[in-house]
Amino acid sequence: MNKFEQTWENYVELWRLTDKNEMKNRAKNVIVNDCGYRDPLIQANGTEALFNYIYEFQQQFSGGYIETYAFMSHHGRSMANWHMKSSNATIISEGISFGEYNEAGELTCMTGFFETQGNG
Repeated sequence: MNKFEQTWENYVELWRLTDKNEMKNRAKNVIVNDCGYRDPLIQANGTEALFNYIYEFQQQFSGGYIETYAFMSHHGRSMANWHMKSSNATIISEGISFGEYNEAGELTCMTGFFETQGNG
């Protein structure tokens, strides 16, 4: 596992959390404070906005999580194919995300693509 993949998996683990303070602590050296996050439902700027979105995700899908099943990276960029799973490991959705990393290997920008009503 290369450093970008390890960073990505540490980022994905944040989506399992419900405590914003724990998110903040676990996000150190994983994502930068002024990160950008985009998906079909939201555009969030900064970790506070991202943590609020993750918190809302957990309120909607209690115990839900993201599981990466394919990952590629080069030149400070990555692509991950993933499944969103329920607390009992049932696949709810799937998607593709792209990440951008700084020189230290921290995520600076994450962009997710997945089906929603009206974007197909």
